[in-house]
Amino acid sequence: MKKYSILIVPTSGKSHQHEISKGRLIFFSSIAAFIIFLLVSFSVLFLVQRKKIWTDKSLREKNRRLSAEVSQIKRQFDSLQVAFGEMQKLVDAFMEIADLSPPDEEVRSLGYGGTELQMHTTPVGSLYASVDMLLKTAQFERKNLEAACSSYVRKKRVFQHTPSVTPMIGYITSRFGPRNDPFTGEIKMHEGIDIANRRGTPVRATADGRVKFAGWYHGYGKMVMINHIYYETRYGHLDKIKVKPGQYVKRGDIIGTCGRTGKTTGSHLHYEVRVGGKPVDPMNYILPKKVVLS
Repeated sequence: MKKYSILIVPTSGKSHQHEISKGRLIFFSSIAAFIIFLLVSFSVLFLVQRKKIWTDKSLREKNRRLSAEVSQIKRQFDSLQVAFGEMQKLVDAFMEIADLSPPDEEVRSLGYGGTELQMHTTPVGSLYASVDMLLKTAQFERKNLEAACSSYVRKKRVFQHTPSVTPMIGYITSRFGPRNDPFTGEIKMHEGIDIANRRGTPVRATADGRVKFAGWYHGYGKMVMINHIYYETRYGHLDKIKVKPGQYVKRGDIIGTCGRTGKTTGSHLHYEVRVGGKPVDPMNYILPKKVVLS
């Protein structure tokens, strides 16, 4: 069998020569190669494991930060829900003012479902679902608020054009209905109320409207008629007229002063309210029901 010589030469002392067979050389070389392979493999595994540990640590840190951020967002969202709940109460109150019925809690829950509906189990997923529901609720409340605003504007316009206050401070000397005529003694229909006060006392419009007539009108002397769309008011026996036909007036505007023009026994205001051209009791259109200017 072929042999190989291995010469070992130290830095000092005698050199040594060893002989080794080819089979043993191959055997020991294989063992050395295997050992080297194991060392390299363990080194690679160590580096891979170390990298994995570092990556896991980094991910854990990121998860910790994300969890903290999600918790902070959740707290802010909870505060937003509380504020939104208070806003819903204001929407309900405004709807009642607008004479609309607020939605009940069952309608407000906005239940929905379907085969495509997914249940969120993670904190982020639950937060996403809550935000989505809040957006749907906000859209729902916006429609309620729009309906309330529209109703309120309509009713406000009606109210603004509805006689609702006394035209002048004073004392009621004659009410609406049949009465004895102060000049003839005959029973006649009194189509308004008489409010007595000193000459020159301000007379005010009882609702928004446009002056239909302003001048002398038969036995009523100086008179102002105002069209309020649904109603008409008349103010007779004025001393002075402060408005002109076609002029737009608002509730509380001075339209004239108390006097005794026309057929009258003394200084007072004759006040009428008409609906569809027919006279009605003005006391039903004075709030509160006493002659005090509000």
